[in-house]
Parts: sequence; C-alpha cells; structure tokens
Amino acid sequence: DGSLRRSDNGGQSYRLLNTGTFRPLGIAAIDPDRLLLLGRGLALSANAGGSFQRARGQVARERFFGADKVGYNAFLVYGTRAVYQTGDRGEHWQRVRRPNRHEIIDVDFVDPNHGYIVASGKLWRTGDRGRHWRLVPSIGSRVYAIEFSSRTDGYAVPSLGSRWRNGGDHRWRRDRG
Repeated sequence: DGSLRRSDNGGQSYRLLNTGTFRPLGIAAIDPDRLLLLGRGLALSANAGGSFQRARGQVARERFFGADKVGYNAFLVYGTRAVYQTGDRGEHWQRVRRPNRHEIIDVDFVDPNHGYIVASGKLWRTGDRGRHWRLVPSIGSRVYAIEFSSRTDGYAVPSLGSRWRNGGDHRWRRDRG
C-alpha cells in the first residue's frame, strides 16, 4: 500500500509513519534514530521516523533504490545512474563517479575507500572512494548481484541459480555450498 511502518518491539507490532508526499522505493536505517528514505531524491529522519526532511541539491533530482553502510557515519545510496556517499550520517552528500557512465545494478563497499560496483553487467572495483574504477576479471557472464565481506572475499551472482566466490586471489570459483 506504499505506507511506511516502524516497530520498536522486534516486529510484534508496528506504527504508521508519516512520510508526507515522499514515496519511498527503499529505506535504510543509519542508526536507531536516523532513517533514510530512497526514491526520487532522499528524505532523512533524525527522530526515528517522527518527521522527514527532503535532501536538497543535485541528490534531490536523482532516483535511488539501494543503500550500503560503509562505516560508522558513512553511507552510500545508489540508483541506475548515480551513486552518492555521506560521511556525516546523511547531512551532506557527495557524488561518487561511476565507471564509464555504465548503468548501475548493485553496489557494495566494504569500507569508505574500497568498494565494488556492478555496472552494465560488469564488475568494477575501487580503492579510492570511487575516484577511479578498475574492471575486475570476468567470471564468464554478466553479473547481477555482489556481496563482499572484505576487500578480497566476495560473492557474485552471474545468472539465476549460480553463485561464484572470490577467495582473495582474483580467481572466481563456482560456490557449491
């Protein structure tokens, strides 16, 4: 129904939150009091969803569907054409350069400097907050989803039903587990 609800008791009950005219496509809990709504722009609550303030500037004109926590106060939001990061729990946003203007499918940063992007089906990595991107050797097909637990250990989904794992040696192997 497009509503947003909050639970304070482990999901046993929920209360309706008022997002105003903002229609979220996604949500990200930065901490217990700060909630970020993703959609056409961003809206931030600093009072556990009591009220929301829309982001201003360039970030307000983008469309976002995903988020990734990359550090204590650091967060990343992304959509098909843009990635932005904050280092102050959502108060200010900076655009992150994307690899060769490709369409973004998934993003995973393991810390504020090191991250991975799936863009137009290819896997890219950065070690400098997204200022420069390097293509990761192919695993033989288009990539649709990624998840890394460290700078070197990660998983990729190149097609429905199969998973590949990188054990840190830049060699991708089919994950049988």
